Amino acid sequence: MAQANSNIESAKASLYSTLATRDELVEGFSAGVLMFGDISAWRDFRQGMLPGDDVEQLKQNLLVLGYVATDSFEVDPNFDSEAVEAIKNMQADLGVIVTGHIDFGDVVFLLGTSVVDSSQSFPNLSISVTTGSTLVSLTPIERIETEIRSDGTISTSTESLQRVSTTLEVASQDLIDIGSVANIELPDESVVLGTVIEIGSVAVVPQGGQSGNPYLEVSVAIDGDVSLPQWTGATVTVSITKKLASNVLAAPVTSLLALLDGGYALEIVESGSTRLVPVETGIYADGWVEVDGIGLDAGIEVIVPR
Repeated sequence: MAQANSNIESAKASLYSTLATRDELVEGFSAGVLMFGDISAWRDFRQGMLPGDDVEQLKQNLLVLGYVATDSFEVDPNFDSEAVEAIKNMQADLGVIVTGHIDFGDVVFLLGTSVVDSSQSFPNLSISVTTGSTLVSLTPIERIETEIRSDGTISTSTESLQRVSTTLEVASQDLIDIGSVANIELPDESVVLGTVIEIGSVAVVPQGGQSGNPYLEVSVAIDGDVSLPQWTGATVTVSITKKLASNVLAAPVTSLLALLDGGYALEIVESGSTRLVPVETGIYADGWVEVDGIGLDAGIEVIVPR
């Protein structure tokens, strides 16, 4: 009899679980919702929870998304009945199960607009998914800052989070600084502006038979609120100008001669012979150097050693 009673209780539990699953399937779908914010979701959102900044962040999103009236909804750290009604409005709008609460994992907070990338192991129909499998990944490409004014008006500002990764030979590290302006040429030949935000402090030595000199890794941020999700992962051309010289004389770098007492000179051709002219050097770029010296004019011929 004891064994039979146990079997009955087990069957009742299985029936209850099956009926609950059926009710959920009949009532609607479950889904994950992306919201903007810099605080990651780490607990359930439901009545009785302790106040917190994450609650305030959730309520701000519900307000901005239009699930409550701006004149009667208080954006604060308390999870109250108004938050419950706002969540129900959102769930009804999305066609998911209306509960008035959000379980952990059903809302994801990221900094702003994000690129969705499916996993290479994304399952097909009839393939089971194991717990912990990565199906998609989200990469924020913008930071959205929202301000709710005292009169109820809402304003947003956008900052691009897209980054360009490039490298710079260690020997050329003096050519750029943090804050240097960069021109970024995209695959469609359009150009956007960027700013150097990070320069590696440790040199990377090519490995595995790779040729080349040691280099530093450089990160460039795209300026303004430019959104370029279509070029995520694309190869671009980065040009960085530290200084710009105009209306100057330039000579090949290889034409410079080091003087014994210091400094440089150019060997110029004059009346069938040559003479040395001391010069002061300026900016170097693309194998040329800015020069200034007495008697130098545009078009003079200089000796370049081979």
